[in-house]
Amino acid sequence: MNQINEVDIAGVIEAIEEAYTHHNQKTSKDETFYTITLAVPRFSENYDWVPIVTTEKLLRNAKIKVGDKVGVLGSARSRNSGNEQVHHVDVYVYADDFVILSDKEYDDISNKNLVRIEGVVCKQPNMRTVASGRVITDLLIANNRQCHRYFGNKSKIIRKSSYLPCITWSATAKAASHLRVGQTISIEGRFQSRKFYRHGDVLDEHTAYEISVLDYELSDNKEEIDSTKENAEVI
Repeated sequence: MNQINEVDIAGVIEAIEEAYTHHNQKTSKDETFYTITLAVPRFSENYDWVPIVTTEKLLRNAKIKVGDKVGVLGSARSRNSGNEQVHHVDVYVYADDFVILSDKEYDDISNKNLVRIEGVVCKQPNMRTVASGRVITDLLIANNRQCHRYFGNKSKIIRKSSYLPCITWSATAKAASHLRVGQTISIEGRFQSRKFYRHGDVLDEHTAYEISVLDYELSDNKEEIDSTKENAEVI
């Protein structure tokens, strides 16, 4: 059973870069994927820089380019990347469709960053106080979906999981700190980019991608968590 995972986002295309190549077992062909950097305005004067992953075919059919204002429909996902020495998890929006927007159509969208996901709490919530004095709680949510894995001419339905970092604020953060591993919740929020620095010999700037939670509620249905590497999202 697929859990809810919907992203409806609009912004301006800042960059389009080739990301990686994946072998499609169904067609026995290599597919090239691209990462689009989308500048999405917040209600303040700041922006979120959202990575959008799309196939070469969809990119070509949509006829989009740097500078276009677009609406994107898709889902929030994660994938393992790196190598044995350096391993990290990429969090991004996987695009199902693009719509090129006129200036008026773009300006008429009041909420340009909407995310709805359902998933299982798969790590003990971490409540902390940041430098500004605000209380936040970090959550890691496993969102599951079913897909077909092809073995020659036969296919098998398997379940894949995307592990999505979420951040809650203030009163919501205090409530979320009491969530338990294994509980299923539904979240409404926005896809957020956040810069942070690592201190070492040189001060390194990094960008974290996460879902900033506006509201959440517990779901009645139960989900079994499988955190094996084979079930981690790869596309």
